[in-house]
Amino acid sequence: MYNHRDFPILIIDDELGKPCGGGRALDEIIEHLENMDFQVIESADAKDGIDTIRAHTEISCVLVDWEIGEEDSELDFHDIIHAIRSRNARIPIFVITEKHKVQDITIDTLKDVQEYVWKMEDTPEFIAGKVTTYAKRYLDKIMPPFFKAMVNYTEQYKYAWHTPGHMGGMAFLKSPVGRIFYDFYGENVFRADLSVSVPELGSLMEHAGVNGVAEAEAAKNFGAEQTYFVTNGTSTANKIVMFGNAVPGDVVLIDRNCHKSLQHAITMTGTVPIYLVPSRNAYGIIGGIHQSEFDADVIQKKLEASPLVKDKSVKIKQATI
Repeated sequence: MYNHRDFPILIIDDELGKPCGGGRALDEIIEHLENMDFQVIESADAKDGIDTIRAHTEISCVLVDWEIGEEDSELDFHDIIHAIRSRNARIPIFVITEKHKVQDITIDTLKDVQEYVWKMEDTPEFIAGKVTTYAKRYLDKIMPPFFKAMVNYTEQYKYAWHTPGHMGGMAFLKSPVGRIFYDFYGENVFRADLSVSVPELGSLMEHAGVNGVAEAEAAKNFGAEQTYFVTNGTSTANKIVMFGNAVPGDVVLIDRNCHKSLQHAITMTGTVPIYLVPSRNAYGIIGGIHQSEFDADVIQKKLEASPLVKDKSVKIKQATI
């Protein structure tokens, strides 16, 4: 599904590369991590560690020395943890420390870390194994349900006896221009070009299987009661929402600067638009809707002024802001 070497492990410790017991222990841990197919990024001070975290979103696990930056740096362990958690709430963090110093670690810090590394006490192979276990678990969990299922299916290299008819891209290889097209996009885009005929990916129409799981997770992330996936983009989604809420003659509120798909939806549904006027600066650039446009009296005046609204006390059926 992915190459572990593409998702390195970051070690932030000022003993990295030093001819001391701690430095030698880190060298051995790094050697075992690399033998387990993980690359390692090394940072010897807190600032470089924070800069590395900000620059490399692909990092799969972080090991941080508890005493980093205590002597000669403005930044320390807590700054590093804050920098990590402000960008990623799920990546595993290991504290590099000694057993007798664990009592110095605060409860608030413990909430943000997963494990400890006793670099001078546990064996390097054990430490590397524990770190890679957490890194693999993290990488497995960050994959969204549908994408994960699609990647798994694609990597099974099955023949495509279903729509679309290009047979996983093979049909394009039968002509010179098709070959150019295939080489430009790459094989994966065609292997992953699947249809509802693939049962492993669930059903968009029944909201079942991995599709249902993915929609439920999306709803949770959006804070919505329900989320439905649409295959034809935002324009079709706009029309679906309008068709689901309104019937001919219903009145809808809509931004005067709305996308053309919403104008098309109004035409198709036979609804009556009441337009909210957006702002426009001195350069003619259109911005957000004026605050006054949301006032109940202003909306009522628009209803009364519209020749298409027969019942001036009608309730607005939908607002698209």
